[in-house]
Amino acid sequence: MASTAATRELAQLWRMMTKQERKPYCMKARRFSRLNNRIVRDDFSSGDEEPEPPKPFHLLLAEKCIPGTQTVGNVSFLGCIP
Repeated sequence: MASTAATRELAQLWRMMTKQERKPYCMKARRFSRLNNRIVRDDFSSGDEEPEPPKPFHLLLAEKCIPGTQTVGNVSFLGCIP
């Protein structure tokens, strides 16, 4: 599969996620940026550490494809990753 197709699917999943679901990934990205001396905006919840590592995106894609968990219309999600 082309990387552009995978990127498109991940972007679609990201847009469907709630702000609460995206929070651990945003925190992890901010932490990575700070460790690598990149400019990041101030995180106003600096004392708020993530309780557990976020799930990998391929697991999120699989969860979204399980029947009965959530109906999303006609979304492909890479064939629902076996």
